[in-house]
Amino acid sequence: AFADHLERLSNLRFKRLEEIIELREEVKKLMRMLEITIYDEHDQHLVNSDNLKPSRGNIQKLKDLVGLFQGQFNQMRYQIEDMRKRLLQLWRYLDVPEEHQRKFEKYKEITQTTYDKLHFEVARCEQIKKENIRVFIERVRAEIEEYWNLCLKSPSERLRFPSITENIFNEDVLELHELELRDLKSFYENNEAIFKLIAERQDLWSQMEILQNKEADPKRYANRGGQLLKEEKERKMINIKLPKIEARLVEMANMFEEH
Repeated sequence: AFADHLERLSNLRFKRLEEIIELREEVKKLMRMLEITIYDEHDQHLVNSDNLKPSRGNIQKLKDLVGLFQGQFNQMRYQIEDMRKRLLQLWRYLDVPEEHQRKFEKYKEITQTTYDKLHFEVARCEQIKKENIRVFIERVRAEIEEYWNLCLKSPSERLRFPSITENIFNEDVLELHELELRDLKSFYENNEAIFKLIAERQDLWSQMEILQNKEADPKRYANRGGQLLKEEKERKMINIKLPKIEARLVEMANMFEEH
């Protein structure tokens, strides 16, 4: 019984040592990405000592370190993703040359260096934006108009955002415009399938109107280049696709009513 007890303890010690190795590797990996150094002697002993006892307490402390660094890493990853999106918008509005943009392609990893480089570039672009606030607002306005059209906003809905016609150009006005654009983009992305179907339906109707106008042209029968055959194929394609699209739109509308 005593021998069995010793064997169980030996196996437990081995498993705990394996767990300590895995936890230490995770801590060091996170430290490399965060580019930080441990200065606390107790934490240094946890991470680097060859004589660390494989106790449950030490394992828990290593888990706490992993949790702490993982939280910092997740926050940094979120901030980096947010800065990348912000930079794409700033570069587009400020007409930043592609050559300059390509300099940041090498910063793909989630590290403190990547964070610092992107943070500095965002600050630089934000300063340029402040110095050219009017141009920036006008470009955001153009994009708002574009998304109003994509989202099929009615004139009355557009009047709910009177700032777009104001002749005032400052940070507050810009923030209002950016909020409006953000809401529009979110609305479009959440309903993109519907808007694409509507656009496709409108395109088919436009093609049908063109074909109907051609039918009224007496010169069309003088065509010998196969134009009449081509028109007939287009008409058949429209007659097949249009009912399917309209049925799908009705189906989606019914789903919205149920919800």
